[in-house]
Amino acid sequence: MNEAELVSHLLSRNEVLWVLIQWWVSISFAIMIAAYIGVKHLTHTLIGLIIFMYAFYSFIMVREVTQHLAFSDPIANDLSELAGTSQLGSVGQAALNQLELGGGILMPVFLLFVYLITNGFVVFCYIKLKQG
Repeated sequence: MNEAELVSHLLSRNEVLWVLIQWWVSISFAIMIAAYIGVKHLTHTLIGLIIFMYAFYSFIMVREVTQHLAFSDPIANDLSELAGTSQLGSVGQAALNQLELGGGILMPVFLLFVYLITNGFVVFCYIKLKQG
């Protein structure tokens, strides 16, 4: 593949990844809002069901994101090979720099933080209901 095709594939993969993460974070906020508004209707069974379904959905999303990132590795390798032969233009070099910066540990930490905060907030709403 040439540089333009590699960069095009990389950008389309990044767009899909961004959409997946946005969708998951939107679901997380919807769960928190629903727990806050529907606090009077929360029961042990409903809390367990919400946490179980959210955990299952989060597992599927993590699997999808991991698979998506694994498909980006060959693109990065091909861009690196082009850079080694001095055939990589400025756009390809910028794409390669973006891959090297990546999210590092920041993205998994952010996703774990959102997951824990969402579950914690649902439980907090239930405890708040029982206390008062």
